[in-house]
Amino acid sequence: MGAATSSIAAKLAFFPPNPSYEIEKDERTGKLRLTGVTERDKGEVLMLRELFNLFTKLSDQLGVNFMGSSFKRRWRKQHPFIKYFSYGSDFMWENIATGRFTNGKTITDFIADSIGLSYPIDFITEHEFTTKAGYNYASASAGILPKTGSAFGETLRMKKQIDLFRETARKHLPKFFETAEELSHYLSKSIFVIHIGSSDDIYNYIDSNHYDSSCLYNDEQFGELLVNELGNHLKDLYNLVARKMIIFQIGPLGCLPYVINRIKPKTRCAKDVNKMVSILNQKLDVKLKELSQMLDGSTILTGQIYPPVKNMVENPINYGVTETRLPCCTIEENGLGLCKRFSPICPDRKSCLFWDELHTSLKIQIKFLQSVALP
Repeated sequence: MGAATSSIAAKLAFFPPNPSYEIEKDERTGKLRLTGVTERDKGEVLMLRELFNLFTKLSDQLGVNFMGSSFKRRWRKQHPFIKYFSYGSDFMWENIATGRFTNGKTITDFIADSIGLSYPIDFITEHEFTTKAGYNYASASAGILPKTGSAFGETLRMKKQIDLFRETARKHLPKFFETAEELSHYLSKSIFVIHIGSSDDIYNYIDSNHYDSSCLYNDEQFGELLVNELGNHLKDLYNLVARKMIIFQIGPLGCLPYVINRIKPKTRCAKDVNKMVSILNQKLDVKLKELSQMLDGSTILTGQIYPPVKNMVENPINYGVTETRLPCCTIEENGLGLCKRFSPICPDRKSCLFWDELHTSLKIQIKFLQSVALP
């Protein structure tokens, strides 16, 4: 299935990538198998359990079709775009678009595919608990900081999402295990995908109309604030027996159509915004190295997506992309940068780097898989 697949599985299983082994799919059974490794190493990889997706807008599944509680009704009212056919239109489930914030699968879906795990279940919309799949707690416009995104409606901030995972681990999962030790082992072998921080920049720091963060902090101070808060949340996850984590950097936000259309820089991207993001990513790398040494028995991988996305913007022809400024869909006029209801999409979606003003297309999402590395 490719080098990226072997690399991620190997790193999460605590033995280094080795070109002498491969992960293959049995066409008859559909199951994955490893070739060229010892039985002991093979056992370590096969012990990888389920995928828990936390915190990211970019991976939000938005399965609103099954919502019923008062919170879900409010969520549907505030985020009606999630029903749009354009979101997840190339990743259908029972003839219904899956509502990803792109036209197809997200990076979390590709990670699940690459390791042979089930797609995470949307925690907000599903009420049946299982150990055969992990859960997706991701929330549109959610941030590391509590107030991020609140100007646009209700959202599940990072702390709230951890609280929901805590509820899952302590209330819903124990019934599937005979002992607490078995549950802890299950969670320690599960994978936690975390991609957060872009909303803190876009819907908080840059948005001076609704927030005063840019008046209170400079770029260095705001970056320090975010990574320290993130570090505390990762420690909370660790205390809930999360041991295998994939943490994604922030991409070059200064190249997003959403930012370009508001700042209107003279260059291809807003350099000041990208400089701010680079400062944040550098601080994130330092924090993750610190946590890797501090949290005994943990494996923390970094999704270094800033360089590949920036390269795609600067050299689109190398990726078969011809449009790097305009999104594929028509944008709503509500200031959120998302697709307009029932509007047409571009005829050649593979040619566009961005699906809406904030999210990359399916063609680019799969490239993120190759960015995962040890910090």
